[in-house]
Amino acid sequence: MAGFRSPKGKSYMNYYQYLKSDLWKQKKAQFWASGYFKKGKYCMACKAKNLPLEVHHRSYKRLFKEHLTDLMALCCKCHQTVHNYHKNSKSQKNNLWWASTQAAKKIRKMSYIKI
Repeated sequence: MAGFRSPKGKSYMNYYQYLKSDLWKQKKAQFWASGYFKKGKYCMACKAKNLPLEVHHRSYKRLFKEHLTDLMALCCKCHQTVHNYHKNSKSQKNNLWWASTQAAKKIRKMSYIKI
């Protein structure tokens, strides 16, 4: 496996190692403390409050140098829904940013999702 390097030269074999790294923990802490997230402290897809939230990458283009707008807070159910929507997209041109946006719109419209 080729692996990749962070801006500080730290080598990671894969994305999952990055998610366990101090660099990612710092980025998540920055996101949770940011004004971008504090607008409501709810799932950015279904708008549910008082649920455990996860940080979702809307794009991997700036991995290691993510902008806060590359991230979004999702409840576990919506996070899985976004990834399934992306995985099942028929168009290869549809990237994760597109899937995140489209899935969030669909989730908000669906009244049958019980959180």
